[in-house]
Amino acid sequence: MELRNNDYMQSSEIPLRKQYPIQKRKIFKRSFLSMSKALIGSAILVGITFFLIWLSVGGDEEKFIDRIGLFHEPILVVGGILLVWIVWYPIYQFLYFTSYYYDMNEYNLFIRKGVTSKREITIPLSKITDVYLEQDTFDIFLGLYDLYFSTPTTESLKFAHISGLNKKGARKIKSMILDHIHKTTPSPEDTTGQDSNKKVTIIPKN
Repeated sequence: MELRNNDYMQSSEIPLRKQYPIQKRKIFKRSFLSMSKALIGSAILVGITFFLIWLSVGGDEEKFIDRIGLFHEPILVVGGILLVWIVWYPIYQFLYFTSYYYDMNEYNLFIRKGVTSKREITIPLSKITDVYLEQDTFDIFLGLYDLYFSTPTTESLKFAHISGLNKKGARKIKSMILDHIHKTTPSPEDTTGQDSNKKVTIIPKN
C-alpha cells in the first residue's frame, strides 16, 4: 500500500522518527555482529579445509605446502569477496539507518524500512493489544531498546517493531501508544453502566 507523506503527519507535524530517533549505535551493533559472524565462519571453514588437507598428505609438511598452493587462486577470490563485503556492509547499514522511518497519527502507526527493497506496514492503533521492550546482551551494553507491538495478525511478529531506540524514546513511544489504547478501550464499569441504562420492554403474556 502506498502511503502519502501527510498520512504520517502527527498533530505536532514532527514525525516520531525525528522526535525520538533510532541511535547510530545500532549501525555499529549490526555491522559488528554480522562481520564477526562472517569472519569467524570463514576462519572455521579455512581451518577445516587445512586440517583435511593435512590429513590427506599424512602430515607431510612439504606435501601440505604444495597442496595449499593448488588453492591459491580460490583463496584469493574468496578473500576478495569477503573484503568487499566487510567494506560494503557498514555502508548498507548506514543506508538502512537513514531510510528507517516511523510515525503515528490519531488512528495508525506507520513503519517503513529497507534499502534495496522497501517494506511498509500500517498498524491501526485500535488493533495493538500490547507494547513491550526487548534488549539482548549487546543492547544492554550499548543502551539500545527494541520496541515491539503485538497485534492479532502474524505479520506483526516480523515487521511491527522499532529497533535501536534509546531508553527515553522507547518509553515515550510506548507510553503514547498505551495511553491511546486505554483511552479507546471502554472500562468494565463503563460497559456495565451502559447495559444498566438500556430500556427493557416487558411484553405481557396473553
